[in-house]
Amino acid sequence: MKTKFTFAIFMMLAVALPFKGQIDLNSGTTGYTTSVGQSYNETRAVDAKVISPNDLLITGVTLHGFNVGFDNTALVGFRIYDSTSHALLYSQDTTVYNIYYGNVHLTTSYVLHSNQTYRIGLFCGGPSSDNSAYEFVPTAFPYVETHGLLRIEYAYAYPADVCPTNMNLYVPLISLSYDTIPLSTGIAAIESAPQASVFPNPTNDIFSIVFPSNEPSKITIRDMLSNELFSKEFINSTTINTANLPRGIYLYEIKNSNETIKNGKVLKM
Repeated sequence: MKTKFTFAIFMMLAVALPFKGQIDLNSGTTGYTTSVGQSYNETRAVDAKVISPNDLLITGVTLHGFNVGFDNTALVGFRIYDSTSHALLYSQDTTVYNIYYGNVHLTTSYVLHSNQTYRIGLFCGGPSSDNSAYEFVPTAFPYVETHGLLRIEYAYAYPADVCPTNMNLYVPLISLSYDTIPLSTGIAAIESAPQASVFPNPTNDIFSIVFPSNEPSKITIRDMLSNELFSKEFINSTTINTANLPRGIYLYEIKNSNETIKNGKVLKM
């Protein structure tokens, strides 16, 4: 009996824990890589539909194949847009120097929701016209990447740091590091009320809040003396950037119009 009980607990934990992995946008299909693709001051992206049954927390990105001319710098940016409205949903930038077709790594925190389509891409900035990036040309669209989590619908480009809208054949070489946010299991699946999640905690700069509800909610951040630092309204999910806050412990409270949903502490590393 003890063995069966221990096995059952192990299986519940195994199902509930997030699964980590990496998605290469150019995987799962045939094609070829080319340097005749993205040039400076240009944004390239793909429409990617989340076909995973779970939401995906994007914890980091690797942007492959960047070339920055000798003694030059370039602003490199990761972008997520709404594929329909073209609104910018998430961005993360860095400045790189003197890279010869190398890789750029960024830490991110953004939730891609199951069954939603996002325009995911990168911006390669100036000032030098020598700045460029390799790209991938697939045999055909659409295709499903190797892990079976994203379906790549088509590719887009635009000569500015805005949502690309011109259709083309070039897929930016992007790898997404992710954690799956598993579906509720066990007792949690029986509860009718949605649950709020705050992660990662501890955090370096950015943490996410997920509260699956169509009603407006608000998160308030306070210091340990309960002084309000800032608040933010959201629906379903949002991210909080603590880059301007010193390291320490902060209080958070998530509320809707009727009640307090969750409160707790978050550690800024």
